[in-house]
Amino acid sequence: MSSTTSPNVTNICGSCRQAPGNLRCTRCRDAIPPTLYCSQRCQKMDWQFHKKYCGKKAYKFTMTLLGTKSPKVTRTFFVPAWWTFRKLHYTIQ
Repeated sequence: MSSTTSPNVTNICGSCRQAPGNLRCTRCRDAIPPTLYCSQRCQKMDWQFHKKYCGKKAYKFTMTLLGTKSPKVTRTFFVPAWWTFRKLHYTIQ
């Protein structure tokens, strides 16, 4: 595990979703957005799910908000390959 975090990233543990996570998987540490963990115990608990997606790229979406001509307002989302449509929809709203 590496203990580097990026700015503009929500630091919530990817396993328990309670504690702030500041440790990330060393195999996919450069992924955007990163999967963070609060402890090695949480990382081990999440491995059954995480191993399917470990190291996979995220998709980048750039959207221009309707009705914004001057100034033009855009939003960029980095969506992990494992996100469901429901999570993507919630993020966009």
